[in-house]
Amino acid sequence: ADFFDFRESYPDYQSEGAAGGEEEEETVEKEDLRVTDDETQLVLPSGSRVGHRALQRYWRQNLVPSMSHRTTGREAVGRLMAQYKALGWTGNYGEAAQRKVRDMQFVQKLKTKQRMQMGVRANKLQAHFRSD
Repeated sequence: ADFFDFRESYPDYQSEGAAGGEEEEETVEKEDLRVTDDETQLVLPSGSRVGHRALQRYWRQNLVPSMSHRTTGREAVGRLMAQYKALGWTGNYGEAAQRKVRDMQFVQKLKTKQRMQMGVRANKLQAHFRSD
């Protein structure tokens, strides 16, 4: 396939007559180029890959590598503990955990009892409808 020569539009391009010295143009043989099996990439002799224009939306993405911010040791343990605490884990075991559960159940019962009493008191203020 023939391609249009855009070199004349480059600001630093000098025509062959004005250049004085002759520079050899670098040509790439067709045998040096490879196309991947799925025909979406052209592999240049330098190893660089040129993607198909249909996939440009994926090539233009700037993705953050997920493994780049790996930490080890105390930082990882601290971050993991923070996640567990955010989920409600307190670190209690055995008797302490059972006591905490009982306390939470007692508080929940107390809240429901108070809410019920408040509802009963609020209903006493309601005006009754009477038909004559």
